[in-house]
Amino acid sequence: MMYTAIDELEFRGLKFVNEDAFSYLDGSLKVLKFPRTPGAISINYRAFSYNDFEEIWIEDCEDTQYTFGIDYAAFYNTSVKRIFCNSSRVPSLGGPFDSRVMCEQEPYDPSSGEEPWIFPFKNPDKGIMNLADLKAIKLYVPQKCMELYAAHHYWGHFDIEEMDFSAGVAETLSDVADPFRAVAGEGVIEFEAVEDVDINVYDASGRSVAIARLVAGDNRTLSLPAGIYIAVASGHSVKVAV
Repeated sequence: MMYTAIDELEFRGLKFVNEDAFSYLDGSLKVLKFPRTPGAISINYRAFSYNDFEEIWIEDCEDTQYTFGIDYAAFYNTSVKRIFCNSSRVPSLGGPFDSRVMCEQEPYDPSSGEEPWIFPFKNPDKGIMNLADLKAIKLYVPQKCMELYAAHHYWGHFDIEEMDFSAGVAETLSDVADPFRAVAGEGVIEFEAVEDVDINVYDASGRSVAIARLVAGDNRTLSLPAGIYIAVASGHSVKVAV
């Protein structure tokens, strides 16, 4: 099966993604989203390997026994820059030989000279070879969860920042046209108004940073520091990375 021109994938209601299911796409895939589901989700070995996507959005499942699971080499040789993890429980990591062996039960042993838990996001082409290299990937976690992730022997190596996830990771589906469009560039967000609208812009912590008042057909550019922002107006929200 040939996949072409896929920019964003949102997975709803699935239980697992099989080995190599979405490996070697055409380079257009940039965003993966896994909204909250009733049962646990497992991302199997090399399910998304060898891709150029930049963002992963994850929500914890409703299952109280299991957490969101990422298997060995699931995202091997990808270009992930940002992981949005809306979960007060740390996602589990599958072992290299048995996906049932989770990182929490089989912690990394520095004296072994091996670093097996790097492999879900290992990328030799991008220089992400060791645990210390994971600092190149931004990990956004829920408010008041910074210490939980920072203390973890794997996730603690990412560049962690708290974020307000009150809107969740799934986009609201509607037949109503979006009142505005937002596109992020280097240091800016460019808005185009479809209708008269007041656009409120929030940073990742939920703090209001700007209000853009536009009439239908207007274009406006806001200069902002690097970071994640949420633009909201008339019930429509857009998350962008500057």
